[in-house]
Amino acid sequence: MLLPVTKGQKHRILKGIKERVSVINKERNSIVHSGQFKKRATANKVARDAKDIIETVVNIYRKNFKLKEFDMP
Repeated sequence: MLLPVTKGQKHRILKGIKERVSVINKERNSIVHSGQFKKRATANKVARDAKDIIETVVNIYRKNFKLKEFDMP
């Protein structure tokens, strides 16, 4: 959604995370639409990847943005 409206460095950054976003979306869809359950390790990896992607996108517009650290029990 963001790729078509970006140019230059912003576009390169977003294009670089596109595959990781796709993996997260596939995991989400398998839970929401197929009712699958995931192992804790998988959930932690997806959550950490999502955190990293959010920070990457927000840092394009707001430098040094960081979400709080977390650990899933």
